[in-house]
Amino acid sequence: MQASDLRGTEILDIDPNYGFPLFNSFRLAIFGLPFLEVLMSDLKEALGGAHASRILSRLGYRSGVVVATALRNLYNWTSDEELLRAGAFMKAKTGLAAEEITHLYLPNEKAQFSIKGKWIHSIEAQIYQQVADVSLNHGVCNILAGQASGFASAVLGVDVLVREITCIGKGDKECTFEGRPLNDWHLSENELQIFSALPSLPEEIAKLEDELSITYNRLLKTRQFVN
Repeated sequence: MQASDLRGTEILDIDPNYGFPLFNSFRLAIFGLPFLEVLMSDLKEALGGAHASRILSRLGYRSGVVVATALRNLYNWTSDEELLRAGAFMKAKTGLAAEEITHLYLPNEKAQFSIKGKWIHSIEAQIYQQVADVSLNHGVCNILAGQASGFASAVLGVDVLVREITCIGKGDKECTFEGRPLNDWHLSENELQIFSALPSLPEEIAKLEDELSITYNRLLKTRQFVN
């Protein structure tokens, strides 16, 4: 399977009992831009900008791990590179952004992995432009960066951190990103807090695969009963 073979309609399913939309075996809940705008605003007001950004990054990270694990189980990918490129497809299909990968280096030694690209029409940057009249000194695409980090981490089996380099939210012309293995960034303890409260990556992936298997078998039995 290659990323270019993906089609939007084939990755979604319907729960035969209640009609809920499903991605693989995971139930989906669809929220629009106004919901996300309120969530981001309330988090910032209640916790401050730094804590809100951290929570949104963790939310994105968890989402990225889930999506990568589900995609790996859905298809027989020709390579990890193709699965990584499928992450760009999923960002567009979930409405987060159109992701354009401009550089992807994936040698046998995963510690040398690197990825660069841009997020076009980022939903987070769009929200910030609508509600704020000043530019920040940092990027605002926290969910996107977190999801890209979680997705790459799940694909490679090592902790990867994707950081936003330029952002429309801080006055730049475009939102760009760069990802490398976590240890390659030489970050401070404060900067590592996105990972501090997360379960270990192998345990997280194993748990998700078990959940996928259980839910898939339940849905299969339900469909057989209905038919």
